[in-house]
Amino acid sequence: MQTIRDLKTRMERAEKLIERLVQATFGEAGGELSVLGAELEQHGASSNDHETPDALSVVREAFSDANSNTGDGDASLSLAGSLGERNDYDQFQRVEEEAGGLVQFGPTSLWTCRSPNASTGAALPPVPAFAPLPGDWVDWSRNLPATLDITRATHDAALDYFAAYYAPWGVTVDVPAFLADLDTCNLARPADPTWAGPCRTTHYSPLLHNSALFLGLHMIRDQRPGLMAKLQSVFLQHCTVLLLAECDQTALSSLRAYNLFANCMHFLRSSTQDPPGGKGRQFATGFLLSGIAIAGLHSLGLNINSEAFVSRGRITERERRLRDDAFWNVYMQDTLRAVAAGRQPMLPEQAAISLPLIDPAADAVPWRAPAGEGQLCTGQPSMRSTCFHWTARFAVECRAVLETIYSPRARGRRHEAAVDKITARLKTWFRGLPLQPAAAMPLPHILMLHMYYHELLIFVHRPFYRSSLRASAGYCDEAAVAIFELLQLYQRFHDVRYAHHNLLNPIFAAATVFLLHSVGAPGDTDSLQRFEQCLDFMSQHALTWTEAAAAKDILAALKTEYMPHLADEAAAFPPGEPGAGTHFDDLQDWLSAENFGGLAIPDQPFLWDPSSLVTF
Repeated sequence: MQTIRDLKTRMERAEKLIERLVQATFGEAGGELSVLGAELEQHGASSNDHETPDALSVVREAFSDANSNTGDGDASLSLAGSLGERNDYDQFQRVEEEAGGLVQFGPTSLWTCRSPNASTGAALPPVPAFAPLPGDWVDWSRNLPATLDITRATHDAALDYFAAYYAPWGVTVDVPAFLADLDTCNLARPADPTWAGPCRTTHYSPLLHNSALFLGLHMIRDQRPGLMAKLQSVFLQHCTVLLLAECDQTALSSLRAYNLFANCMHFLRSSTQDPPGGKGRQFATGFLLSGIAIAGLHSLGLNINSEAFVSRGRITERERRLRDDAFWNVYMQDTLRAVAAGRQPMLPEQAAISLPLIDPAADAVPWRAPAGEGQLCTGQPSMRSTCFHWTARFAVECRAVLETIYSPRARGRRHEAAVDKITARLKTWFRGLPLQPAAAMPLPHILMLHMYYHELLIFVHRPFYRSSLRASAGYCDEAAVAIFELLQLYQRFHDVRYAHHNLLNPIFAAATVFLLHSVGAPGDTDSLQRFEQCLDFMSQHALTWTEAAAAKDILAALKTEYMPHLADEAAAFPPGEPGAGTHFDDLQDWLSAENFGGLAIPDQPFLWDPSSLVTF
């Protein structure tokens, strides 16, 4: 009889557990599942039934599935799940749903245990298409400085230059989506005073709008100098307010805005000095502000592979692709900024993030030159997503070069085997690049990618230009000539003055090789002529980007320092005799310096100027 009573008791308890499990699966999952887990533990501890552990694991699995699919966000997590069993960095909170913001917290954060808002972690439905009603109009200047007297025509012209020459490089901004969302976020509806559209989307934010406009106007500032001066005077104060607001709740569009704003501040600080460029002084404002984008990347959890969240229904496949693209955009810019500054990247890892997908529809969107500029390439397929995909791959190779040859750990131990391995990797990347030959599709972003490949070969081999690695000099010379020919293509089809400011670095790298070759081989006039033409390209580039003027001054100073002495040495020391080539060795030592970036644009003593302070 006792055995029968025990069996009956167990059956009743099992029925209650199953009833609670069903209830928890379809609603009120949080607290009920916690009780369920505790009762199962107690039941398992008091029973000698060998099937209990399997039943317990089944219910635990059901608990995990229910927790993933109930859609109640962090509030539905059991205490055990929050604190111990879900250590997979997948706790997301949605912020500003139109902007697609997902803020991530890891298992050590208190916010993992309880969400500060009532929003769910479930995937969002597709954003409805923009459908204006009769009487609606687009208040396109709503988020611009109120005192900026700019017409819609000028506004659109500036964005055209930005869209043609700046945005496609690394898909800094998805311009078609940005322009569509600009209309959505700035819609005015007089018929309904209570109506309010979104402030941000995944492709548009007020800070992104202002930064894109600043860079576009900066490219044509000689056409409208008064307007650019007005924007410079109000940009910092206006955008600082926007920056603080968007930093409070970062969205994908804000992440792109941070990087653009950092670039704007760099050129704002350098171009408003007297004289422009601040006598060669390097301003760190832009570089430091770019760190906000790195922090924003971690805040959004973009360094976490999110494929599992798609399968759980936490995010959509479209959201995952947008997040991965945003990660690679920041990764690429951080890498190229590190190469330009001669520093290590701020983002420490590639993580297991899928490379950007190649989208034939995006590739087919035609590239268009701004009105009044060369139209030779207008109408060609932009190949935007293919170029972005291969630029992301290239950024990974850049990291390998920085880590192997130029990192603090690599100092004093640059090995031939490592150089050969990296060279093989770069050649493999270039053989796989489908955007070839460059002359067949000479769009700005494609020419830039080709030039950066050859620049990286120079950085790999230039430290060994006069070493036992006989091939290194040949690699450098060939890469410099390739960059020079690509610059000629760029000038023919576009204009170097409008190129993305990253073009400064390939020009400088090629010029140093031409100078190095000229100093070591005085009879080679071709290299010296190409060096002089690189100075001309730098002058054209400096019409837009003042830092190019500082780079040109550095190159001119190098020529003045090393070339005149070469003539004296050649007369006093015939080739092959002691003393010949002394300046060649000195120049090679200078170019191979560990802190080359610091030597190129040295820091100047800080001068405190109270008059330059901005008051709010």
